Amino acid sequence: MPPKTPKRKPGSDIRKWCAPTPPRSSTPPGGAAASQKPESFSFRGKEESTGGPVGGHSHNFKVQFDPDGQQKFNIHCDRPQTVLDAIKSLEASTKKLKDDDNNLIIQLSSKDQQVIVATHFPCSCIDMDEIVIVYQQKHQVEEAGVQWKPPVLPKDEYSVFYIDTKGGLNTASKKLFRNSKIKDFRSVCVYAKRGMTVEEAVRRDGRFIAELPDFTLTNVQDKNLVEERSQTVDGLHGKQLKLCLPKNTTKRWRSAEVKVAIALAEQQGVSVYPRESTNTNAEPNLEEIYEILRRQFPDLREWMEKVFTAKYYQTEMQKKENFGKIQKSFSEVYRLKKLFGLAQSVCKIVVEGVCTGSGFVLVDNFIMTAAHLFSRHVTEQTLDANIKVCAYFHYDQLDREADYVYFTAENKLVEWNRDLDYAVLELRPEGQRCKRRSKKSTNVPPGLLERFGPIPPSGEVCLFGHPNGEVKQMDPTWIIEKENRGKAVDEHLPWHMRTMFNLLSLRYHLSVKGIENILKDGSQADQQVTYNTFMYHGSSGSPVFDGLGRLCGLHTSGFTYGFTGENHVMECGQSLLTIFQDLVGKLRTSGKDQLLDRIKEESKKNSDLENIFSRDDQEPMDQS
Repeated sequence: MPPKTPKRKPGSDIRKWCAPTPPRSSTPPGGAAASQKPESFSFRGKEESTGGPVGGHSHNFKVQFDPDGQQKFNIHCDRPQTVLDAIKSLEASTKKLKDDDNNLIIQLSSKDQQVIVATHFPCSCIDMDEIVIVYQQKHQVEEAGVQWKPPVLPKDEYSVFYIDTKGGLNTASKKLFRNSKIKDFRSVCVYAKRGMTVEEAVRRDGRFIAELPDFTLTNVQDKNLVEERSQTVDGLHGKQLKLCLPKNTTKRWRSAEVKVAIALAEQQGVSVYPRESTNTNAEPNLEEIYEILRRQFPDLREWMEKVFTAKYYQTEMQKKENFGKIQKSFSEVYRLKKLFGLAQSVCKIVVEGVCTGSGFVLVDNFIMTAAHLFSRHVTEQTLDANIKVCAYFHYDQLDREADYVYFTAENKLVEWNRDLDYAVLELRPEGQRCKRRSKKSTNVPPGLLERFGPIPPSGEVCLFGHPNGEVKQMDPTWIIEKENRGKAVDEHLPWHMRTMFNLLSLRYHLSVKGIENILKDGSQADQQVTYNTFMYHGSSGSPVFDGLGRLCGLHTSGFTYGFTGENHVMECGQSLLTIFQDLVGKLRTSGKDQLLDRIKEESKKNSDLENIFSRDDQEPMDQS
């Protein structure tokens, strides 16, 4: 719950400890110069003595490093400092925390599990015996390279308020935070010294994007009550607010996005600047750019005229009807029973200190997952000495009834292929139960090798995995047919965003990522199964089942676009028959006959796999 409103005490002039607001950078979000950080506030305070309680400051709070664990560490805070500095006073923090402080999310109060604070949040604003939980993220959460070291003041000197992570007016398609994981929580807790403006408080927080345009705050209780960014924070203490953007936000960013269209045109050897103009450093005129593109790309204009038809609405309605059929298909009890039985062999992969993913049992104690989970931590086929990999089975719920089993993996990959993005690992036979008195078997679940099958040309598929490292989830969806992948790209943008510029921008971003390789005539078109799914980060390595319960793909990647990278066009799975053929060839070359014989024996139950073995026996694979 939000802290009670304290009695206000007069504070010193903000100008004594906070530098003036620097000019904001006009660099586009995620653009070529986005790495050039705008100037930031400079805070300088004298170092406090650590020899005992300072100024009567003394209170306790607790920290939990493992969100899923039970162990908590007590912190006796005897001087004004940030919450992160207080946490780092523990010896345990040297083992629990990585060096990058900017990749941390700190949750306030285990009772709420909805509010997060910045690493520079004043410890004086943390209630006695409060619990904070630390989450380590792969990507940046707070602005890097900024040392937030204002003098930490008594609690009464601050105004603390809460901003909903979902955002308010005109924020539906906008990125507000540096790290998308922030939206997993209800609100961010923002603090500021009384007398500061709302804009200063939000800008210096560090978790919002640096290129955040002009904004206002509205009261959750009264959406018509607006707080302007130029007002002080004094009246916001304890309030729940939403961040709102002006209607012309897209226009403000479009001058940056038009550079994408210019780059696309220049790739084709076409100049989009007027012939009489030689100043290419001048700010481009948007309408002039659009007109030049219309004239110089007649084929694009013809293509757009075909796209902008009344059939679009019918197409969208057809998609909804198809989805309804898929839901019906996967609601048939016998199909679900079969799928849930096979899903027992799906596991959560934890590469400790690096990332999480998903995987499944191939055969015996061997599991398959995505190779890119380890790509930066493998020398030849051996994992770095400090990398530990665990596989969690039956990880289906996160409460007192949770009863899962986990295994550690050998530090050497059995086989892997970066291009096909698969890896095979061997699990050590000694499984561990999360409950000592559990009756759950510690044996590895059955392998799914015998379920391998070809990619269907169309129809339904279903994924099982652990997105974001969460409990096991399933997503029934449908295949985007090979001949319709290009159309799926063209139709991805909502109708109201279907301008020539947006379509140009979309195609440019996706071409950079190599989407042509999986389109109808692409070099990898037949090796991929494509679909739309919510299974994003943490789902790599998930098995993709078809409507008959056959395992046809290994979920490995997806195509995104936009400066934020949060807009998903389609996701992809590698053909498991292609992977199987490559794996058999590698096992033969490396002389791993025992595993090869075991896989050959298991493949006798599957005609598709047996045909691959027969083909390779007659004509060995070229491993060059």
